[in-house]
This record gives sequence, structure tokens and C-alpha cells, in this order.
Amino acid sequence: MSGAQDLPRQLEQARQLARLRQLRERTALAALHEADKALLQAEEALERRRAALARLSEERGQLSQRIVHECAPDLGRLAAYIGAMTADLDDQIERTEYAMLDDEEALDEARKSRERARQAWLRASAAVNAAETLVTDTRRAHRQAHEAVQEREAEDAASAAHSQRQQQERG
Repeated sequence: MSGAQDLPRQLEQARQLARLRQLRERTALAALHEADKALLQAEEALERRRAALARLSEERGQLSQRIVHECAPDLGRLAAYIGAMTADLDDQIERTEYAMLDDEEALDEARKSRERARQAWLRASAAVNAAETLVTDTRRAHRQAHEAVQEREAEDAASAAHSQRQQQERG
């Protein structure tokens, strides 16, 4: 009987556990959304860096073409200017390439972080499902125990009524 008396308390505890796990799942889902945003930002940053590198490389190529075709007659007079422009573009290209390596590392870390967040959310979701199953099972056990008590009471009442009839018939 003490097990049946513990069922309401067990049901309340199961419900509290389910609420706690739902909160954890929501927190994990929010973290997953943040990781998704960070991943998207890292992908966009890398794409911008690649576009910048392509633009700088195109500028460098155009400068080389202008030097060969347009500036050849004035090369002596423009040499210092052309050298400075070339060095500046080369420096920008080199810095962009190094920055792109950093962006690629950031993207890789964002992917790993997103995967960790996804795994945490999946675990939290599984925990919610387990807690909800526990609530359902506890509720079912509570209902079955209540029905069993009602059946015993009905049997006891029927048995008492039967005993009374027998006593009346004898008496």
C-alpha cells in the first residue's frame, strides 16, 4: 500500500523532472541556434575574404597589364610609383591570404562548435523524451493503482453485502 501512496509524489517528481529537462532542452536549442548563427557568420566572413583576395589579385593582374602595355614608354619616370603600387598590392594580398587562413580556422571551429551544440541538443531532447515517458508510466501506474483500490473496495462491498444477506437468511 505504501507504494500506491507514493505514486502521487512520484508523479509530481516525474513532472518536475520533465519540466527541468524541457528547460535544458530549450537552453540547448538556443545554444544550437547561436552556433548556427556563428557558423553562418564564419562562412560569410570567409566568403568576403575570398572575394577580397580575388579582387586584389585582379587589381594586381590589371596593374601588371597596364605596366606592360600603357606605362612602358614612361617606365623610367613611373618606376618608383609603379613599384610602390605593386608592393602595396602584394602586401595586401599577403595579409589577406593570412587572414583567410585565420578565417578558415574560425570556420572549422564554428563547425565543431555547432556539432557539439547539436549533440547537446540531441541529448537534451532524448532526456525530455525519457522524462515524458516516465511521467506517462507513472500516471498509468497511479491510475492502475487507483482502479485496483476501487475494485477491491467494490469487491469488499459486494462481499459485505453477500455476508449480510447470508446472515439475514439464517437469522
